[in-house]
Amino acid sequence: MKGSWQNMITRVVDSENTSRLLHESLLEDPLITARAKLQSIGALCMLLIGPVVAFPYFQHGEVELGMITLLFGLIFLSIVPILKYTGEVWLATMAGCLALLGASVTGVFVLGGLDSYSAKWLMLPPVYALSTSGVVLGGAWFITSIGVYAWMFWAIQSGALVPILVFPEELMPSIGMSNFIVFSAAIWMLLLVVDASHLWLVIQLRLSNRVAERARDEAERTGQARARFLANMSHELRTPMNAVIGYTEIIEEELHEQDNHDFDEEIAMVLDSSKELISMISDLLEVTQAGSSARGVVREKIDAARVFAKVTDAAEVLSQQRGNTFLFASDSDALEALVLEVDTFMFERVLNSLIDNANKFTQGGAVSLVVLEPKAGEPLEIEVRDSGVGIAAEDLERIWDDFVQVDDSSTREAGGMGLGLGMVRRYCELLEVECVVESKVGEGTTFTLRVPARWLSFDGVRVELDA
Repeated sequence: MKGSWQNMITRVVDSENTSRLLHESLLEDPLITARAKLQSIGALCMLLIGPVVAFPYFQHGEVELGMITLLFGLIFLSIVPILKYTGEVWLATMAGCLALLGASVTGVFVLGGLDSYSAKWLMLPPVYALSTSGVVLGGAWFITSIGVYAWMFWAIQSGALVPILVFPEELMPSIGMSNFIVFSAAIWMLLLVVDASHLWLVIQLRLSNRVAERARDEAERTGQARARFLANMSHELRTPMNAVIGYTEIIEEELHEQDNHDFDEEIAMVLDSSKELISMISDLLEVTQAGSSARGVVREKIDAARVFAKVTDAAEVLSQQRGNTFLFASDSDALEALVLEVDTFMFERVLNSLIDNANKFTQGGAVSLVVLEPKAGEPLEIEVRDSGVGIAAEDLERIWDDFVQVDDSSTREAGGMGLGLGMVRRYCELLEVECVVESKVGEGTTFTLRVPARWLSFDGVRVELDA
């Protein structure tokens, strides 16, 4: 049953014919449109309701009261031109509430006082205002209705006004029935407006969900297409660069066999530039694979001392090339007993990328890898420190984004595409390793890795955490 009512409301709200009843400004917001259409249609119902209520007055010779009743009906009917030509919903609501209030007050004084059926009509103005114009206007009319009722009570009790009964006593049940029908019709229209608002909210929620799903699907397709494009481009660029490096090394060997060293500097420059470009292409391919989950996490138990020894060897060479001093600090005994359960490739890649980043922004300074003393049941903390240029506080968030460098000007000294820290962030998320950064401009930067205790064990015995 409710579904059929909602279908009817939907057809009314969506109809172009009902849109002609409204001002253009009321067609911009769907909720306002739905309410205004039903408000206008409800006002048109007064063409039928008004004569029904006025007929008993004319029938018993109370022409003035019949005319007053029709006047209130015309005031209520004025909602239609107000909504059509002004678009002022509040003004239309005021007209409707005045008509309902006037009809109620008139009925009280000609149908026997506050005990009459018309007194119940005082409930309609605040409910009507609330459903068509919101809480503020509804609250104002609630106070107004209470004030009018209090005034009528005082006037009748004090004798200032004396209610009359214009109909014979035996006709009052039929008059009450007509009032009940009209009252019920008015309440039904108000509930219809509320139901239309609820239906609109449900429809909007469904539409929003559909839009969000389409946007998410489109973003996933775009991300997958981007990953495929970058992977294909990386492969296509890597192939010719490998050929350049290979043939350059052959030329270098042949020149050395001829004891010709005139072009050593130029050949070294070509090889270094080519290898740097290959490294950048590899980073690009690795980022696409990490972002698309093309490479899953493969955890294995490894000796921590062996991993850090391998990373340290590479870091010493890199730091020396950059004119920096590299320091490694740890508790050697504790490190020898420590076993990590991680993806070796990802873990080493994170450490190497952080050390490379530290060397990139440090000139003639110090780069340190510090492994704090591991303790059972606690995370393992690893720090990569440098004494470089540092990072401003406002830039700490965006350093994790792909293709972003703090100094993105054309004159920046540090090279690269800004992929290293983005890759670190992805791998740390996959490894469930926390990575935080602290930095001060001109003093240096410290990246801290925290490996959860559940991935640590000592002498091959897995650490069990307390529940």
